[in-house]
Amino acid sequence: MRDEHGHVLEFETLSALSSGLSPSGGISRLGVLRADVDNLGAAFLAGFPDRYTTLTRMAALSRQLSLFFKHDINALCRGEVNGIGEQDHVKFSLFHTPKKEARKVHIIYSGGDDIFLVGSWDDILELAVDLYRAFQRFTGGKLHFSAGVGLFKSRHPVADMARQAGRLEDAAKAMPGKDSLSLFGISDDAMRVETYPWQDFIERVCGEKLHFLQTHFCFAAEHDNDTSRLSFSKAGLYRLLTLLSTEGSIQLARFAYLLARMDPGSRASENRRKTYEEVRRTLYTWYRQVKDRRELLTATELILYGLREKGETSR
Repeated sequence: MRDEHGHVLEFETLSALSSGLSPSGGISRLGVLRADVDNLGAAFLAGFPDRYTTLTRMAALSRQLSLFFKHDINALCRGEVNGIGEQDHVKFSLFHTPKKEARKVHIIYSGGDDIFLVGSWDDILELAVDLYRAFQRFTGGKLHFSAGVGLFKSRHPVADMARQAGRLEDAAKAMPGKDSLSLFGISDDAMRVETYPWQDFIERVCGEKLHFLQTHFCFAAEHDNDTSRLSFSKAGLYRLLTLLSTEGSIQLARFAYLLARMDPGSRASENRRKTYEEVRRTLYTWYRQVKDRRELLTATELILYGLREKGETSR
């Protein structure tokens, strides 16, 4: 990624260019992505019937993979998610805000079957999904990759960023069937490692939980006149995060109390009352299911990163 004068952007600039939910643009953090194709050796050994196993065909497969990781990745970084003959694909967006510009990332390395990228945290996470989707189309769903995404301050040593992101990638590859994403993990905020199959992250964490939070809550004062969504402070989000991190009958009672405090009251508009009833019912149901609670926790973390202001220190 370069500026308008053609100069390579410094890590500090990439971090500051991150975006989010608030007018000030979300927290300043670098995202670091490391990814590697799963079971590639097995694909070369077992990918062809014996009578079709030739050095020529194996070399052709290797060239095609190299084409994706050395050529197609550049187009995806420019925001070009539609390949030749494709028209229906759009860039992935965490907060459902269309981004027309190129991704704010540096390709540190992209070779035969692995990737190492650094950039604005939100662009890195969104680009990871774009890459995964494009690779699925490129291989017809026959191959997939696992990835780790860590978040760091811009002055964090690069070698350690690579090492920690590699540990997250290893956690993703340790999942049954691999084909997974590990995120956050060892950052300056000491966040927990969360690992999901790609489709669970895309559809359940982002498409369901994150989308639900955005469409049912107002997180900024300028939206206070919204008559359908509930106001929810940053402090309330941190309380929600704490409760989602634990379980037990006492915590369930505290969670129910948190939901009760969201009640907008009898004078609220009918739309807001309906929203509250849906929020109370849905969040309570999710809290009681381990998988849903974990996904909601990750979605809440993403919301908080989108709300944190540029100069805000870790809580």
